Amino acid sequence: QPCALPIYRRRKVRIPCEAGVAFDGFVFIPDPDRRNGRTILTPHGHGMRYLEVSGVRRAKFPRGNQCGPYLSNYTERLAQQGFVTACFNERGFDDRNDSRDGRHICTELDVTYRICGYTLIRMHMADIHRVADYLETLDCVDPDRIGLAGPSGGGALTWLTGAVEDR
Repeated sequence: QPCALPIYRRRKVRIPCEAGVAFDGFVFIPDPDRRNGRTILTPHGHGMRYLEVSGVRRAKFPRGNQCGPYLSNYTERLAQQGFVTACFNERGFDDRNDSRDGRHICTELDVTYRICGYTLIRMHMADIHRVADYLETLDCVDPDRIGLAGPSGGGALTWLTGAVEDR
C-alpha cells in the first residue's frame, strides 16, 4: 500500500568502479524521525531489475517465472519501514547490458571476466563492496549496521558476499 506522505528521500547515485566507469543506483533515506538505525543493500538478481526493486518503475505481473508482485519495490518498502536502503544496477542488466539483442548476458560476461582472471560473481560482489563503501560516507548510516537482503540471484549474492565481506 503506497504511503500518502513522503517518508523518505530517494537519491539517484553513480558509484565508480574499475577503469573510470560508474554504475547507477538508488539510495532511500527515511526521514530522521522514522529511521531505525539500520541499512540494507538490496541486490536485485535475475528476477527483477533495479528500477523495479527500487520502486522507480512498477513491475508488470505475471511475467515469466516470477515470485509475484510482493517482491516488487522491496527497496522502497524497506525504506518505508525506517531502513536506509540501496539498490544498484548489476552487471549485465539494463544500462549495464552490452548485448545487441537486449538479452541479459551473464554467460558472455562471465567468460569475458574469466579470460581476465575474474568471475562475474566476483565482480558483482566487488560492486556490492563499492556500494557499502559509498553508504559508509553518509552521515545517516552506521557502518556497523549494514546488511544485505535479496531474493533469487540477489539472495545468492547476499550469501556469497556475506562469506567474504568483513563488514
